[in-house]
Amino acid sequence: MMKSLTDGQIMYYLENNRFYPAIGETVFIPYEGAGAPSPASALDDLEKALKVKVVQSPQFQYTIINYGDGFGVGVTIEAPFRLFKDGGSPGTLSALMSKQGEVVYVKP
Repeated sequence: MMKSLTDGQIMYYLENNRFYPAIGETVFIPYEGAGAPSPASALDDLEKALKVKVVQSPQFQYTIINYGDGFGVGVTIEAPFRLFKDGGSPGTLSALMSKQGEVVYVKP
């Protein structure tokens, strides 16, 4: 899913000359049963903008933050279990994308 979201961000940037969502905005899709996505239209908006289907799930929650032109956009996927056998924070994978096209995956 992380690859789909980062690829979607890159394509969105190439088509719109900006990342999704707007600068300073955050999209949050919590675990299923933990509340509604924020904003309320987040699931539909993500699918339309990034052409990626994201659903609420008991296994993953998603955060997408647009930090602005100088910093780009960040995508974080969290899970209630360890994602990597070789360490790192349990259940967290993040990616940062710059407008220069750089994608850095972060395993905290």
